[in-house]
Amino acid sequence: MSKFLIAIGAYLLIGLIYTNLSHKSHCWAGSGDNINWLFWIGDAVERYGDKQRDCPEPLPEPFNFEPTPGAYNPDPFSLENEMKAAYERYKENETLCLIKPGANSTTVPADIVKACTAVLERGRKNEVSGVGYEPELLPEIYVRRGEAHLYTGTETSGQNALLDFAAAIDVDPDYADAYRARSRAFSGTQEIQYVMKRIGDLEQLARLEPNNAAVFLDLSHSYARLTNAERAIAAIDRAIEIAPNAEYYAMRGAILLSENNIDLADADFTAVLDINAGHGAALAGRAMAAGARGNYAALIDEMGRAIKAAPENPVYVMARAGAYIHTGQDDLALSDLYDTLSLNPGNALALEWRAAAFVNLGKIANARDDCNRINSYGAPSEICTFDAENSVQPPPPDYLALSLDAVREAWIDFLDLPPPA
Repeated sequence: MSKFLIAIGAYLLIGLIYTNLSHKSHCWAGSGDNINWLFWIGDAVERYGDKQRDCPEPLPEPFNFEPTPGAYNPDPFSLENEMKAAYERYKENETLCLIKPGANSTTVPADIVKACTAVLERGRKNEVSGVGYEPELLPEIYVRRGEAHLYTGTETSGQNALLDFAAAIDVDPDYADAYRARSRAFSGTQEIQYVMKRIGDLEQLARLEPNNAAVFLDLSHSYARLTNAERAIAAIDRAIEIAPNAEYYAMRGAILLSENNIDLADADFTAVLDINAGHGAALAGRAMAAGARGNYAALIDEMGRAIKAAPENPVYVMARAGAYIHTGQDDLALSDLYDTLSLNPGNALALEWRAAAFVNLGKIANARDDCNRINSYGAPSEICTFDAENSVQPPPPDYLALSLDAVREAWIDFLDLPPPA
């Protein structure tokens, strides 16, 4: 009898335990602490679906929700669907992040920044879920976010961009696009410290891409800004060696001209015009070479052709105005200078030259007005000095020649160069 009672008791106890565990497991199916464990137990979710009404507590978020019409509503009890949704959300961010921002892009830069940030926060790819970036994508993600920062135009956009470019280089010191992007970020200023930083990045880029002619063109232009003609010419020679074309010869001619190497400069400009007779920079270069030899009539003629080829270039008009003043054609000089100042009213050199033309024509009141504007800018002036009668003094004899030299040296920044490397 005792064995029978024990057997009956054991049977009842087993049934009670099974019922209790079964009931708890269905309720646990809604618990965040145990959900992952239960998903791996065969058909536990299906069994739970039949007995949801037996649970004493409602399902917690995010699984207890009403479907949104038209939205993606995964089965709240399917880990597979939940993982799929997470993967799709990640891929949307990654795809948006890797879009290259630019003037021709319709994507909002701030959206790219947000997407890249979300990708970086996700971390490296999880081999189970597939969510996360491949390690080799990390430098590109930083570069794309940095480029997007530059287009947002906020107060901190430049600093944030440089931090991202530096992060990309830290991850991969041989990632060429990081140096390329950072060199472009420095290209918008002529401050010496940034020109030198740009040169440093371009030198790294030249090491990584030794057959990219555009890199050596950019390097040449940057060295020219530092007035380092030797290195500027060495870089443009390499660009010509890789891919000889008219733009590169025009660039070399401009550098040679800035160093008063007139004959070699003229030879480069002539070579460009043999390829393209309407090349504005080459026409202007040959005009400058004529002016350097003292042939102002040839300067005026050649510069007129250059202005027709590139009417938007203010340096060409300025140079011709200077030649007009030098040859006593002050009325024609005033016409060019008025055109220049209509585009840039704050051009101190154009104001100074116009004051000189006014002095030569005896229009002292007009000259004094231009001088007052120059003085308000705090710009030094050879023209705007006054005698005891408060009359504007004529320019010194060598003033115009020196001013033309300054225009010739500045002209290199107005060459019609290809886009940065």
